Amino acid sequence: MGARASEGDEIADVRGAVTGDAAAMRRVLRRLGPHVLRTCRRILGPGPDAEDVAQEAFIQIVRDLPELRAPEAVVAWANRVTARLAVRARVARSKRRPLALEREVASGVGDPSTKAYVEEVLDRLGELPAEQSEVLVLRSILGHSVEEVAEATGARANTVRSRLRIAREKLMAAVEERR
Repeated sequence: MGARASEGDEIADVRGAVTGDAAAMRRVLRRLGPHVLRTCRRILGPGPDAEDVAQEAFIQIVRDLPELRAPEAVVAWANRVTARLAVRARVARSKRRPLALEREVASGVGDPSTKAYVEEVLDRLGELPAEQSEVLVLRSILGHSVEEVAEATGARANTVRSRLRIAREKLMAAVEERR
């Protein structure tokens, strides 16, 4: 295969994959592989969680590819699918309180009241609606720009800003309510 496929070939492969061409689907997935894995690793860090979510993303991409309206946007669409799955996995992981996170909180926060506050925020994050927790994690925890969050979630930048504001307000209200 050697040379990079042209954009026309990529679009033809997406169209072929939608119609059931297995070879075209393999080529599409091979091209998307680095994007999917990079997105998972950016959100989840390196390791088995990122690889598991990448596999889940590939399954969803194969299943939902026929619904893609613009074959030329397959990479952006796949990144959105992947980012949503990875953010959900990160939120679920934060609910499980992995040992590494507990060590990070314990070592980085000496004051017990601050440690309790950080733990409370992490607990409440999982209670937010998915679209709000997704933008909050991508922007505030992972440090993505509003534009990057918009691209990853498929929302407009103003919608991302609105979701961020609402999520922050709800999160702070929930934490304050528990105090």
